[in-house]
Amino acid sequence: MSRQPSISGIDRSPIGSTTSSRRHFLGITVAVGSATLAGCTSAIDLLAGLVLDDVNLFNATDRTLSGEITITDPNGTAVLTESFEVDPEGEDDEDADGDSGATFGDVFNTDGVYRIALELDEDSALDGTTATAQEVSITDTEDEHIVVVLGTEETDTPVNSFVIEEFSEMQDQLNTD
Repeated sequence: MSRQPSISGIDRSPIGSTTSSRRHFLGITVAVGSATLAGCTSAIDLLAGLVLDDVNLFNATDRTLSGEITITDPNGTAVLTESFEVDPEGEDDEDADGDSGATFGDVFNTDGVYRIALELDEDSALDGTTATAQEVSITDTEDEHIVVVLGTEETDTPVNSFVIEEFSEMQDQLNTD
């Protein structure tokens, strides 16, 4: 599935785009991993702040996934409707064209409850799931980020959505679900 042009007018910058190249992302990932081993979460958060956007979609499976994500604001208005195709997270081939994640900016317009609707293509089903909807609360549109993780082994659900301020909070969120 090829990426569709933005129909929502939202700035979308997939990881690996010209603004955040795959090598740049891998370099940040290595730095984050090194900082993790050193126990330096402030360095992790600083580096990850270069990658995180309002909405962040990560593929934690071993296969390419595709579908569409829609974010609805507290007023019931769709503020993001985008198609996506994300490669497996372990894909480290330098010639790979795909990305293991996608980021979407300029999504939040007010504090409140945002609805995340995800529809996966039939060949991208996770444990038989092709559609899911979850709600998260945004209380600070400047500092908070929505994270959607597809297929993590750390929880019992195939799709996990949560809000973080700092990248170092992601593992805690996955361990509490």
